[in-house]
Amino acid sequence: MIVVVRLLKVEEYGELSIIRRTTAMFGIFAGFGLGLTATKYIAEFRNTDPERAGRIWGLINNTAVLTSLTASGLIILLASPISSKVLNAPHLSWLLRLSVFDLPPKNCATGN
Repeated sequence: MIVVVRLLKVEEYGELSIIRRTTAMFGIFAGFGLGLTATKYIAEFRNTDPERAGRIWGLINNTAVLTSLTASGLIILLASPISSKVLNAPHLSWLLRLSVFDLPPKNCATGN
């Protein structure tokens, strides 16, 4: 990222940051609080009922995949309205769609 910052102009770096933060926001909604849920229930049942803990993990994992795909689909479908009406930068719609295939930046709030 340091190399990218050096190569981009200030305006282009700002646009990149906006795209990455917008994608990360969808990722937060897609996360759906699943990390906390996984921690609570797996810690509770890992010793007393490992089979149940495994089923809970499977459910949480499937839910994470489903919500991530849903969020990605929403970004792809709503990229034009988001970029033109919310970000006031219609030229960023294709970058917003492309950002679905990139890893979002680490979330400072959760440390992930």
